[in-house]
Amino acid sequence: MLILGEVLYAVEQEQLDPSIAEELIETKSPNLELVLTGSHTKPTYIGSVADVVTEVNTNEHLFDEGVQARSGTEYWINAVLKELFC
Repeated sequence: MLILGEVLYAVEQEQLDPSIAEELIETKSPNLELVLTGSHTKPTYIGSVADVVTEVNTNEHLFDEGVQARSGTEYWINAVLKELFC
C-alpha cells in the first residue's frame, strides 16, 4: 500500500497537474493499493480511472486550534511529486 497524503489538494491548488494523479493510478502495479488523499472538492478528474472514491468529513482538526501546516505531514508531498513528475 502506498498512501500519497494531500496529493489531491496539490492538484486542487494547481501545484500539480491532474493528469499526474491519473497517470499514477493508471500505471500502478496491479498488486499495489494506491491511496490518494487531500481534496477539499470532489476530484472528478480521477473518477474514470479510480476503483474507489470516498469522501471523509473532518470532525476535529489541528488547524482549528491554530496549528499551521507542518513539513512532513501537510506539505512535503508537493515538493516530492514536483521533483518526480514535473
